[in-house]
Amino acid sequence: MVVAESEQQPPSSDTGVSLTVGVDYLRGTTKDFDVLDVVGYISELTGESAEIGDGGLSGYTRSYWLGPVRVMDNPTREGMGVNVLCTGEACEYLGLEHLAAIYLGLGLKASRFDLKADNCGFTPADLQREWMADNVRTRAQKPNPGVWEKLGKRIKPGMEDVRSCTWHEGMSGDTFEMGSRTSEQFVRCYDSRGFTRFELELKGEKADTAAELLLNVAAEGAVNSFGALLLGIIRNFVDFVDASSSSNRNRCEVLPFWAEFMGDIQRVKITLLGKVSRVLEDVQAHLEEQYAAVIATVYRAHGAEWLWSLVGRGEARMKGKHQKLLAEFHKRRSLEGRSRDSWRALEGQIGVCT
Repeated sequence: MVVAESEQQPPSSDTGVSLTVGVDYLRGTTKDFDVLDVVGYISELTGESAEIGDGGLSGYTRSYWLGPVRVMDNPTREGMGVNVLCTGEACEYLGLEHLAAIYLGLGLKASRFDLKADNCGFTPADLQREWMADNVRTRAQKPNPGVWEKLGKRIKPGMEDVRSCTWHEGMSGDTFEMGSRTSEQFVRCYDSRGFTRFELELKGEKADTAAELLLNVAAEGAVNSFGALLLGIIRNFVDFVDASSSSNRNRCEVLPFWAEFMGDIQRVKITLLGKVSRVLEDVQAHLEEQYAAVIATVYRAHGAEWLWSLVGRGEARMKGKHQKLLAEFHKRRSLEGRSRDSWRALEGQIGVCT
């Protein structure tokens, strides 16, 4: 059984512990709202009061803390937008529902998005053993001597034919890292917390695409779909397979421990899915699904005057992305009207086969 982190369910595995999946890091930027709008939105969502912090990160010079959530901006460089940082602590504090509300409500573009799976039925050593034996189907590449030489890097002895990886041993546990830390996809597996955690770190466009896919599902409350999609994205980066079972890596049999971990989950190729383009109809459907009952309740209490006041306040806060949604809506309507007129004109010129 896969359990979303925001829900508490009884254990179901043979070890008495359920596999738990969730989001462990989200960082993204919005250019549609100023910093006070962002701070106010998160404060209203969480009930936390904002505290001014010291400095910022990555060129941002000012910080606001709302509990463990950090909001940053640079008053002298408005083009940088407002940056929202949710570490693992903040993601756990917020839960999936509020994390999705922050990402979707503020229109964030994610620059980093980490996924996690806890209580895995394997160890970092299990993964290292199969990785070193090349029993993997993965995006990670083996080192190219020519490229490494140009970069002034040396391939460690014995690692010439091994895909990029790092092994760490410590008093509290072991860690196995797969892929390059600077690439758009990077995996770490460790057991220092008393259980095995598997983390996939996504950056750049892959981070934003995965965030939009997963957090839209989370906003709809589809816990099972969320878990399946998350594991499918992990499978897109790596599968542990029996390389001797086929000369075609894509047809190799999945190793038993990995098959037990993944179940019937299929790979989700986020590189091919592309960015989801939101249209006004999508926003309208989300509004009606999530907030229609709340709006109706307040309307019943305060009448039409409150509703028109809400619309007025909303119009005053409309940004570029809202104007774009509206313009694209009217453009589509105009094109649809022309198409209907053209079809009516054509109808008079053709016969109908019966």
